Amino acid sequence: EYLKENKTYLITGGLGKVGKILTTYLCDIYKSKVIIIGRRIIPSENLSESSSNEQKIDSRLMEAFKDLEKLKEGNRPIFYYNTDVSDYNAFNEVIEKIESEHGKISGVIHAAGNINNLTFKPIEKLDAKIALKQFQPKVQGTINLNIIFKNRNLDFVWITSSLSSVLGGLTFGAYSVANAFIDSFVNNKREDLKNWFCINLDGI
Repeated sequence: EYLKENKTYLITGGLGKVGKILTTYLCDIYKSKVIIIGRRIIPSENLSESSSNEQKIDSRLMEAFKDLEKLKEGNRPIFYYNTDVSDYNAFNEVIEKIESEHGKISGVIHAAGNINNLTFKPIEKLDAKIALKQFQPKVQGTINLNIIFKNRNLDFVWITSSLSSVLGGLTFGAYSVANAFIDSFVNNKREDLKNWFCINLDGI
């Protein structure tokens, strides 16, 4: 009902585990064009594979580059744009650029999050800085999505949440609160956000 062939879909955090699975699924099953948004500035596609160049580039960026190239195998129409979903102005500017280059965005999957181990600590070791790192992509990212897309008539918005918002978990304090906000935001705005779905996934 919500997914249709040959549409353009946007995935925030598209190089994460969930994002990669959904990107491949949309391309292979629905012949979708998928626009991936991420915080990392990935090396250009003409990057040499030589070991000398690899040594000059942060290993995480090289890994992201290789992940993106693997996703594109088989000529899948996948495009990557760098921006931070928690930065409203930067995010909005990139969305306008995407629509000018690729046309109307039909659906959004918000899978951005922070799974850095340094942000998972016992409650007594949590502080405002750690909380902010968890809240930015989940909380502020969701708010920005609502503001930017509320008048764009999307087919759907999928917000990736976590079972930790219900079950909690050791060291999951800030992470679970961020996901609990998402659950509450979508559920409390159900009348206005009829085509929004909050999916609580197992694992991070």
